[in-house]
Amino acid sequence: MDPRGHNFHDLQPVIAVNDVAATLRHYRESLGFKIDFSHGEPPVYARVSRDQVMLHFAASDEGHPHGSVKWYFIGLGHVDGAGNLDELFEEYTAQGAQITLPPTVQPYGLREFEIEAPEGVRIRFHVDA
Repeated sequence: MDPRGHNFHDLQPVIAVNDVAATLRHYRESLGFKIDFSHGEPPVYARVSRDQVMLHFAASDEGHPHGSVKWYFIGLGHVDGAGNLDELFEEYTAQGAQITLPPTVQPYGLREFEIEAPEGVRIRFHVDA
């Protein structure tokens, strides 16, 4: 664990896809993943998992064509990580990180903030809301 108390415990890609519903069907029916959640009708965002692996899918857009990674999630724990999210946000803000999303509770149940790293790589840090 980081001496400042930040516990980065997982990294999950959010992959841009043209059809979230079809992608979910494929991962469930052909690859044996379970659907953890989907958001929207038709779905525009979802997560699947199998064993310890989690993948997120989000609708493609102009800046993120099919197959690209829209952002990476780094989990800080669940409810017990909530304080660390704010502390990490303050630390990164003080260090001049390019914040692209301040701490926000999302409709899919996570509280997260996002930074943009060099080369346009987006990283979202999250805890359960």
